Amino acid sequence: MSKIRTPSSSTGSPRGRRRSSTRSDKVSRKAAAATLSARKPRSLTLELLKANQAERIHDAVRTILWDVGVIVDHLPTVRWLVESHGCRLGEDNYLRIPPDLVDQALSTVPGRIELYDLNGNKRVDTKARVSSYCPGHNCVRILDHETGELRPCNIDDIRRTARVCEALPNIDMVCSLGYPSDVSAEDEVYETVRAMVENCSKPSALLAHDEHIQARMWSFLAEAAGGWQRLADKPVAIELMGPISPLKLPDEFCQRIINCARWRVPVVCYPATFPGMSSPITVAGAIAQSSAEAIAGIVIHQLTEPGAPVLSGSAVLPMDMRQADLAYGSPEYRIPMISTPRLPPRPAPTWRLPRLRARRSCTIWVSSPVDGPGRWKCLFCATNWSDGQDRWQTGSRSIPIRLPSRS
Repeated sequence: MSKIRTPSSSTGSPRGRRRSSTRSDKVSRKAAAATLSARKPRSLTLELLKANQAERIHDAVRTILWDVGVIVDHLPTVRWLVESHGCRLGEDNYLRIPPDLVDQALSTVPGRIELYDLNGNKRVDTKARVSSYCPGHNCVRILDHETGELRPCNIDDIRRTARVCEALPNIDMVCSLGYPSDVSAEDEVYETVRAMVENCSKPSALLAHDEHIQARMWSFLAEAAGGWQRLADKPVAIELMGPISPLKLPDEFCQRIINCARWRVPVVCYPATFPGMSSPITVAGAIAQSSAEAIAGIVIHQLTEPGAPVLSGSAVLPMDMRQADLAYGSPEYRIPMISTPRLPPRPAPTWRLPRLRARRSCTIWVSSPVDGPGRWKCLFCATNWSDGQDRWQTGSRSIPIRLPSRS
């Protein structure tokens, strides 16, 4: 029987052959280690919606967009959709979008979005099995890390945040942290973007308040990236925007999403809704309305420029009823993200930030099993799913959404 060679039985010293310790060998090992990603590919998945359940919800979305419709404030867009694409404008000013037009628009959504740093290196790929990460934004006040004071955000905070993002290898994008209080309203977005770009080479997540600020913001990025064509070929940023719940596409939103389509720069189309306030409190109702709002924006985007890069998503925001405020950080906010790859049923990327969402259509509410198989309780609104039915309702209209019972 041959003897099994163990590390201790190797030739050389009793503890085995040691690695060469020459300077050139150390440099080679360090260079080889630098090429290895510290993050492992996703190997496990958790799906809380089955394919047939997602399809039923998406059918309800099509029904909402055709039977109820959305309010579109941008009149040129309304005329274009009615005259050229078969949409109907009701006496109630709700624009009805045909189901076939919804399917047509979704069929042209690209299945992959890639973002690059200012040096042309790919940093984000929605098809990759290694997740990408971006910090958050929207903070009106911040906690000063030096003094412990809760104070308004300023432009220097954004510069420091960008430098931290640049230094952290597992952060793939840069975001603004908050709104600088020491910059005028008309210059806020421009100065924020400049602070991020000058202090971090990674791709940016951006917000603009109207089409004029948007044009100034993207013009600055085009110059930094080397021109509009290079910006379209290797985008260094993605813009975040969304409809207003319930079922409203404001004038500035329509113009901004059309601009992004024409410029072929990436955009995230997502609404933010409060169950029980601006959307139904039921699980399926919140899912359906939020998805309908996001898809309405994507329809306009894809009809403007089929195949232009767009991500979909939604924020279904739980309310802390004691303080009438968002329950950020709650499991009710985070757990729904797990189910987003199921909506819509067609392959399409979505958006998640640590505070937002992403890899397919919309952020939703889910249920967790209680009292044994077949009985499911909603984490937020205590809806019992054992009967397998729910409804989406607005005004006098009520649309059934039938989901199979859990077993």
